[in-house]
Amino acid sequence: MSLPPETHPILEIISHPAVIGGGGAAISLRALPGATWTARLSNWLAGTLIAVIAGPATVEYMVISSPRISALIIFTTGIVGLVLFDSVLQGLLKIDLVQLALDRLPFGKKGDK
Repeated sequence: MSLPPETHPILEIISHPAVIGGGGAAISLRALPGATWTARLSNWLAGTLIAVIAGPATVEYMVISSPRISALIIFTTGIVGLVLFDSVLQGLLKIDLVQLALDRLPFGKKGDK
């Protein structure tokens, strides 16, 4: 996403995918009730990274030339990326890896002969 050269430098900074995606991820932090600030910070960082990587790729794939539509897609990608990362993280925290590993081993199951 590039703006015309006569654009003001502030608008160029604001339209950068990292700023737009980080804004989307920061707004979606309110959707995480009960999360610690460490979890919120890691979710925000992951949402921003997903927006920076996947947002411009989506804009390029869809051949979008409008800076406003591009910013909206990148912003939305930041929101979705944060919620997606938080869901995956919560799912991983609920898995009992030790019990799962013991169930896979031949000698780990109790009662079987």
